[in-house]
Amino acid sequence: MSTITDEASFKTALHTLSLQQQRLLASLFIQEAVSRLCQDHRVLNSLHTLQTPAVNDEMISSAYKAVKSAGVDSFTRCGNETDWLGQAAHFIALACAAGLTPNDQVKSSDNLAWNAAMYARMAKTFETIAAEGNSDSNEPQRQYKILEDFINSPKL
Repeated sequence: MSTITDEASFKTALHTLSLQQQRLLASLFIQEAVSRLCQDHRVLNSLHTLQTPAVNDEMISSAYKAVKSAGVDSFTRCGNETDWLGQAAHFIALACAAGLTPNDQVKSSDNLAWNAAMYARMAKTFETIAAEGNSDSNEPQRQYKILEDFINSPKL
């Protein structure tokens, strides 16, 4: 039974996961935030692709392109004015794109779940700013718990 209590143990545990497990975990890091912060159908569809255990290269590539486009669109919409929730949606799109990085673009030093987790944290930061600080800011601890549950799951 693994316990994740800090960034070092979080990162170490993430690097024990296969690429498919990293993709599934990325979807778990993103899941809650997407429902609150981003309603772009391309992001929602991409999240569904991340959650598909038997995803193939073609599905990943297609979803990756769509979510990258959503990320560009959300950046240009919120680039002129301070739209904190728009910025949060932008980082959710980036988190999905991180999880969907095509296999031929993944370097041995990459960890898709780590990248998605960091973008999800950025989204949470912008959500907190939009709420004028009246928002739960324990995103790292929430992610530690998600990873613990994932690692300790009998399916793993």
